[in-house]
Amino acid sequence: KYPSLTYLVVGDGEERPAIEAAIEKTNLRQHVRLLGQVSDELKEAAYTRANVFVMPNITVPGDMEGFGLVLLEASVRGLPVVASDTEGIKDAVSDGKNGVLVPPRAAAAFRREIGQFLRDSDYAKKFGAQSRKFTLATYRWDKLADRYIEQYKQACN
Repeated sequence: KYPSLTYLVVGDGEERPAIEAAIEKTNLRQHVRLLGQVSDELKEAAYTRANVFVMPNITVPGDMEGFGLVLLEASVRGLPVVASDTEGIKDAVSDGKNGVLVPPRAAAAFRREIGQFLRDSDYAKKFGAQSRKFTLATYRWDKLADRYIEQYKQACN
């Protein structure tokens, strides 16, 4: 459906061999690039050239997904975000405000949400701008510090 689409996988980990095998099995070598660990400059270039940021994480027993800082980085750059509705990702993405949350392993839902952004660049730009504004207003360090202080005060009472 999207013959010129390229999916960049940035980062590395234990699952790389399984990802490589899945790419081979599904004959997606032309469309998927495993970049591994990259420099800040290359990461910035990837954000700049991307149309949508996708984080299709799955729950792995004994391996908790953290806060999802990379999602905020993408959102601040005005990228539409589509991510799994799991663990720490839910702390970084407010569904419909700075991203779209999809159930883990729900391939059809991921295709639908990603496709919506790829088919309608005006919608993608509008959503990306809204995401940027929401993320900057909600996740600034001073705002986060205020929330931590408030929770600390509540815990002490």
